[in-house]
Amino acid sequence: MNVRIAALSNTELHTKITSQIHVNSIPKSIPEETHHNKTQIIYVEQGLGTITLGETDEKTVFPGIVVIVPPGTVHKIENNDSETNPLKIVSIYI
Repeated sequence: MNVRIAALSNTELHTKITSQIHVNSIPKSIPEETHHNKTQIIYVEQGLGTITLGETDEKTVFPGIVVIVPPGTVHKIENNDSETNPLKIVSIYI
């Protein structure tokens, strides 16, 4: 078994044709994006933030929260805390 351990700092842990796992540390924000063929599952590890789905559906996120972003959904992620306390997330794309 090949096991990779990574600190939470913008690391791609796994990539296959059909799936990816990313670990991100977000000092300010991830701008608006869309994944046309993938569902994104976001797990919040640390910090306080806002995930906006579409134009108006805002979700406040904090450690332990999971947000599922369906394929084709425009979304963005913002850190509501300071740059010295980044929002840390794990994203799984399937």
